[in-house]
Amino acid sequence: MKRTASAPGNPSTSHGNRDCRGKLRMTTRISHRSASAPGKIILTGEFAVVFGYPGIAVPSPLTMNVEIHDTRERCSFSNIRSKHDAEPGVVRRNGRSRVTLENQKDTKDLRIHWSEIAQKPEWQEYLKHIIARCGKCSGDLTIENNIPLQKGMGSSTALVIAVSRCLLGKDCREKALEIEDELNPGHSGLDFSVIWNNSPTLFQKDNQPETIKLPRNLLRNTMLIDTGAPNETTPELIAWITERREELEPALRTIGRCTEKLREGEDLGNVMREHHRAQVALGVVPESVQKLVEKIESSGGSAKIIGAGGRTGGGGMLLVLHEDRKKILRAVPTHFSILNV
Repeated sequence: MKRTASAPGNPSTSHGNRDCRGKLRMTTRISHRSASAPGKIILTGEFAVVFGYPGIAVPSPLTMNVEIHDTRERCSFSNIRSKHDAEPGVVRRNGRSRVTLENQKDTKDLRIHWSEIAQKPEWQEYLKHIIARCGKCSGDLTIENNIPLQKGMGSSTALVIAVSRCLLGKDCREKALEIEDELNPGHSGLDFSVIWNNSPTLFQKDNQPETIKLPRNLLRNTMLIDTGAPNETTPELIAWITERREELEPALRTIGRCTEKLREGEDLGNVMREHHRAQVALGVVPESVQKLVEKIESSGGSAKIIGAGGRTGGGGMLLVLHEDRKKILRAVPTHFSILNV
């Protein structure tokens, strides 16, 4: 399908509106444009990168996909309230749910179709801010996402990049990074680098993220298991590990060494097993997840948490490498959600 974007300033596709201060602002009409961005998977480096050791992250095959069509319609929206058709904010048309966002008073009508966030006000606000910083657009914006939200896979950065590319065009890196800086202050730059470049990335404290080469089929026989949300936040876990850094130094050093081994071409399964044991030594793999990994390893696979993990509750997303998918599925209790990578 041919993708076209109307040039800003064309009288048939753009028009000016004065804001509350009387300044002329342009509203861009886009006949059709689509864009996407991957999530990210941390292969090595959890927590160790905080103390200067290197880590490696790769783009995930799971993506955030955004598409805009300008239907040249006009309507006004109320705030999001619930999933029911009769209530303001969520509308069903042709069997699909539509989430409506009121961006700002002088923003032209942009209808948002993303049913996943109908009951997630924090994501509604986040998306609203991204759109507002991309300027004025009108039409229907549809988002199809298969990156787990708030699971340490870069979903928030993927949304920034995908929406920016869709509304501004592919050459919008500077603006997208500006939005990322504003909405995610203090970020390391890792997520943005991996997701924007769609390439494996080496990262180390006080250094710029570096694009590196890894085998293209590295994640061929992998899956993700959602082990549930941890009871602790990432800042809480970092503080807890920092207090115990001296006693945990051997485990942190092992995690840093896993990064070097992976970069040197060592088998991913072996690296994941060693990395998992170091994460257990840190105390960020809940007992229930440890038991799950034991079952996976006894079935011939390897597994490691790909985010901060947790002391209690769930451990977040678990990356599983396998040679025989059926064996792994038999080993995983049915209450866990599984995603193919």
